[in-house]
Amino acid sequence: MGTCAKAIEKNNQIWEEKFEKNNQTWETRFEKNYQNWMQTLEVLKDIHKSEINRLNEEIKKLKGDK
Repeated sequence: MGTCAKAIEKNNQIWEEKFEKNNQTWETRFEKNYQNWMQTLEVLKDIHKSEINRLNEEIKKLKGDK
């Protein structure tokens, strides 16, 4: 293999490594963002459940007052 071909091969290898590292970085970021969103949704779900329960209790109290 000539010097030029070796340089091209080495350059390709470097770019493949950079691409793979960048791809792994994006996958990690996506996974962390996904986990954060799922945690946020769980918190919101709990807040809404709590609010629904509170409103149901108020409805029961109002019905009992009649």
